[in-house]
Amino acid sequence: MNAPAITQLLLGGRAAGTELRLISVPEATSTNDVLADIWERTGGEASQNPALSTLVTYAQTAGVGRHGREWVSPRGKCLAASTLVRLTDDETAPRILGWLPLIAGLALRSAILELSPPAPGFRPDEQAARVEIKWPNDVQIDGNKVAGILGRVLGTRDGELSCVVGTGVNITLQSDELPTPHATSLALSGMLPAHPAELLPAYLAEFVARLDALRAAQGDAVASGAHGELSDVCSTLRARVAASLPSGEVLHGFATELTPDGHLVIRGDNGETRAVAAGDVERVRPENGA
Repeated sequence: MNAPAITQLLLGGRAAGTELRLISVPEATSTNDVLADIWERTGGEASQNPALSTLVTYAQTAGVGRHGREWVSPRGKCLAASTLVRLTDDETAPRILGWLPLIAGLALRSAILELSPPAPGFRPDEQAARVEIKWPNDVQIDGNKVAGILGRVLGTRDGELSCVVGTGVNITLQSDELPTPHATSLALSGMLPAHPAELLPAYLAEFVARLDALRAAQGDAVASGAHGELSDVCSTLRARVAASLPSGEVLHGFATELTPDGHLVIRGDNGETRAVAAGDVERVRPENGA
């Protein structure tokens, strides 16, 4: 899918002057790093870094996930893409910023469901239930990770805050190529689109729609619908979890809800309720095996 086709898909009824730049490269170390490097080398100038500029590759050699974990995309088998988001640097920016990885996950989930073929033996609602969001940044199919999302703040220039939102999707990885036992791919899960190249424009269109809704609601994720959508499809909610926090503490408890800021509320085993803004959260089974 070429840049003009993606631009046409994204803009729809928008003003003709809206810009979108697609940078397609045969290989990249990390799409987030490369897009950030372009922004830094050009001083963040808006004319050289238009909003929604997207760098895409099907071969990522040194991708980075949360907490610096390696994310490598074997050539031709994974999609890695990063998109530049420019926010007006006002009181709404922090509210929108915290939701960017979350709406990216929702956008990717919608794109996968839109393009995936009907699965034999599954009703449409059952097919949709297979694809969930693991808070805060993974897309799962049948409980296994098929994609990860990572955001990065670049800086402020001329009253605008710039950041990149990167996603990596396992497209055609086979079982012996998966990075962990709890990973999967669109091919292995039976959800490979007939035309995988359509996944990127579908994802971008869904992402921009949610970003526009957040902006229109001045960063209020409840009013924009993002909070309700995520609450409905988040596999982390209504489950026992172990949350490894940035401080090194591990919080055990029950994930009850999401705050309007997108933080995860956990009712700890000690009875204390806490809102977690960041961390690695895993579902755990009760000790009695129930």
